[in-house]
Amino acid sequence: MRIIRSRSSKACAINKSQRKSKSEMSLLSGSSWGLVVLAVLPLVAMVMVSLCNYLGTLSLFVAYQRPKYVIYCFQASHSDGCGSLLGTLSQSSGQVMSLGEFYKLTYEKTTPTHWSYATDEHFITNHPPLLKDVGPNKYADEDYFQLFPEEVKPRNAMLLWGTKHSRSKLHVDPYNWTGTIALLKGVKKWKMWPPDPSNKLKLNQRRSGFPLDCPLLVSNVDSFSTGSSSAGVEEMSHFTLEFEQKAGELLFIPTGWAHQAYNLEESLAISSQFMNRNNYKSVLEEVIQCTGVESRLPHTYLTLTPEEQVKVVMSLLPESVLDSAKRSNEEVRERLMCGENSL
Repeated sequence: MRIIRSRSSKACAINKSQRKSKSEMSLLSGSSWGLVVLAVLPLVAMVMVSLCNYLGTLSLFVAYQRPKYVIYCFQASHSDGCGSLLGTLSQSSGQVMSLGEFYKLTYEKTTPTHWSYATDEHFITNHPPLLKDVGPNKYADEDYFQLFPEEVKPRNAMLLWGTKHSRSKLHVDPYNWTGTIALLKGVKKWKMWPPDPSNKLKLNQRRSGFPLDCPLLVSNVDSFSTGSSSAGVEEMSHFTLEFEQKAGELLFIPTGWAHQAYNLEESLAISSQFMNRNNYKSVLEEVIQCTGVESRLPHTYLTLTPEEQVKVVMSLLPESVLDSAKRSNEEVRERLMCGENSL
């Protein structure tokens, strides 16, 4: 049993020697007050072999300059003009590179200011053999995102492949969804914070870039750094959940919680998300706000079941929103296929 608990907020853990029913997991994982970590070793063994074999095979195409095998990667490093490499999270930049180019980066020496992190939501879904092996998350089989039109449905299997020292930005997940991280290889160190109205973590609203372009809350604060770049973290230390996730564990990230991950060694993971009866109100609130459909909701809306409410909101999405989402998807697809250097 691993208990992950903040000094002033509720949290829970699952005994990894016991199985939980889908209904129990649905209740826990969809809540906004808890955090769940549990073992998924049988799944990891299968997916890890498939993913590693597939990535290794695809890397051979570098010699043949096959541009369609590309991946989206963040890198932190820049020169100070004297031959030294300096880099902070806020100075990291994203680019599209070939799979082989990224594969080579995983063999470079990394430091806290020189690292690479592939965070690609298209790679697995664009390679059907991988997507088939990943399969559905049995603990999230109630997923109202499946009721979204195809144009705005979030992609359900993001590849996270990071070198040692790589890290995510401190952020709150878009749509206020419940996120999941299945760690296949390596060790991730996590820091998490419950919703904070005073915004001590300096979360700023920006466009998510998703087809349904709801806001995304991101901070320039790096909780794994020291000095000015970590300002604000100390004030929230009383509320911080800090722990390590090891290969074979599935992490559920509560709705609305800020979080940041740091790869203590080269790590390979798959992230996903879901929307169920426990968090659907938070997700729909975001969707309604960013699409402007509130005035068109029927007067019986609040009497409907959760699933019916989702269907109503989706039916009211303006054609302009769907057209914009379709164009966005096509642009991303073209850039990935052409191997352009930015998204």
